[in-house]
Amino acid sequence: MWEYFYKFFDTTDFPPRWYCGYWSDFEGWLHITSDIATFGAYTTIPCVLLYFLFRVKFIPFPGLIGLFSAFIFSCGSVHLVEAIIFWSPIYRLSGLLKFTTAVVSWVTVIALIPIVPRVLRLRTPEELEREIEQRKAAELKLQELNRNLEDRVAEQTETLREQATLLSCILDSLPEGVLVVDTQGMVMQTNPAVNRFFDSRLNGHSQETNGHQPPAPPQNRSRSSGEWGLPAEQMDLLNSALHGERVHEIEYLLKGCNGTVQERWLHSNAQTMRDEQGEIRGAVAVIQDVTPRKLAEEKLRHSEERFRELAEKILDVFWVLSPDLKSFEYISPAISRIWGVSAEVLVSEPQRWKESINQEERESIETALEEGCQSKSEIDVVYSIRQPGGQLRWIRDRRFPILDESSELLRWVGVAHDLTDLKESQDELERSNQELEEFAYVASHDLKEPLRKVWAFSDLLSEAAKDQLTGSSTQYLESIKSAVQRMDTLITDLLQLAQIGRKANKFNLVDLNEIVEEVLQDLDNRIQECNAHVRVEPLPSIPGVRTQLYQLFQNLISNALKYRATDKDPMILIQCHSLIQGEETPHQKYHIDVQDNGIGFEEKYEERIFRIFQRLHRRQDYPGTGIGLALCRKIVERHGGTITANGTPGEGATFHIIFNSNS
Repeated sequence: MWEYFYKFFDTTDFPPRWYCGYWSDFEGWLHITSDIATFGAYTTIPCVLLYFLFRVKFIPFPGLIGLFSAFIFSCGSVHLVEAIIFWSPIYRLSGLLKFTTAVVSWVTVIALIPIVPRVLRLRTPEELEREIEQRKAAELKLQELNRNLEDRVAEQTETLREQATLLSCILDSLPEGVLVVDTQGMVMQTNPAVNRFFDSRLNGHSQETNGHQPPAPPQNRSRSSGEWGLPAEQMDLLNSALHGERVHEIEYLLKGCNGTVQERWLHSNAQTMRDEQGEIRGAVAVIQDVTPRKLAEEKLRHSEERFRELAEKILDVFWVLSPDLKSFEYISPAISRIWGVSAEVLVSEPQRWKESINQEERESIETALEEGCQSKSEIDVVYSIRQPGGQLRWIRDRRFPILDESSELLRWVGVAHDLTDLKESQDELERSNQELEEFAYVASHDLKEPLRKVWAFSDLLSEAAKDQLTGSSTQYLESIKSAVQRMDTLITDLLQLAQIGRKANKFNLVDLNEIVEEVLQDLDNRIQECNAHVRVEPLPSIPGVRTQLYQLFQNLISNALKYRATDKDPMILIQCHSLIQGEETPHQKYHIDVQDNGIGFEEKYEERIFRIFQRLHRRQDYPGTGIGLALCRKIVERHGGTITANGTPGEGATFHIIFNSNS
């Protein structure tokens, strides 16, 4: 194949046809002239066919005629090459032309086959004559239809007239004014609302129109817009529409003819009216009284001004944020004092706010904001920031969602309060408390040693001089030992109170049922001696320090046994009677009561009993140091809870403990 095209125009492989065989001049020229004549005819025929094809617009089967023209021209080309071969043996070109002729021939055959049925269906002249007669009959019928159509048009015209009347009534009932002008600015159509707006402004006219009266006929309304006393703003709007300019909307304050300002704001828009050819035929304006809205906007503007005055005077940062909390709509000027950057910078670069938060807190703050944004609930977070100068500030950031009637989030409003001074004061107070607790611990620990010596020497003195001691001397020694024992108990309680503040114990899940059971086992002898009855209902498990929770319930139960009534057996009830959960307390809270039927106390002492060294009774009647309940309060607060008490003299007391489930 490649060699065929490579030698396509090479004639060295073949001799001219004159030299193939024994051709006489007559025989040779007979073939040559016949092929050339055939080529001429085969070329003329397609040219004539194509001429008819382009000149006659409705000739049938134009594609088939084109294929026939190509087929005939290909055949003619073969004959031409056959004549040339007598001198130039271009057999390869001849073979290609014959192949092309064969392809075109078969394409013509294939195209001709489906057309044959269509050719057979072509109508004869008789059939065409019948069709002409049918068309004439159709024309007569069409004329009759035209007459019917004219009657229907007349009916439709009457209907349109009625609809126009209805439309006029509708326009007259609209609260908005409708004003139609032609290309010359003549007012062609109005409704009573326009009359109410502008008739009072007519120069030299007094044509107040009652809204209940029917509108004047159009011919009586044809007067120029200037004669209607239209304001310059309204006339400019109509002129713009008449010149085909873009549709405009304006709002303007309508003024009276004497120069006084009326309490009426108008909103107007105008649109060009065009015919089917696009030619301008006039303009229509719709005018609406928007005085109530403008008055409301004015009130809102004054309200916003007052709000900004207030926001700009407060020391805290007030801001308004987008629903996704990613951009600021407003920030009060206090931002520059607290953040060290202007409000304009944060509004244009909201990411600066996040970048100001210390890196180790940034992820938790972002998580809290995302959760609040998803739940559409209040956000309350505390974080520290670094000002551009490097100063550290502590911020409490509270944000509140603003929802519409369908609970869709519109925006967030928030207040950022600078806690730096408070934080520094708290840190200083914590350091002072820590130092005080360490001092109390050290002092209490150091006091133990001389007490032990006083106790030891008192025992030695009592043993060594027991024969020489008189009754009063022995009593003095016993008083010294009793005082030392009380001082030792007091110091021990002080050590326990100090240790609660000093130790940063790790919280573990503690079963309070086990704790109370251990306390009751340890106090079993005292319970038997007092003939006390203790009832414990199921208690929860909470995160906490086991030893401290043990000490809490031991103190409360010991107090119930100590301050028992003399005329009845002690009754102690320990129960968890409620689980509190709500929007303000999203985590469970356990409310535990320790109730007894002892001597009780008066209501005025409900807070005093939790103060250190505060006692309601004499030591001779009820021994103790006055530290026990203070220790209970500190333990509960250390666990993130609260403890309160209430009692009635002679009836008993109840201690209320509230623990968080995630203390």
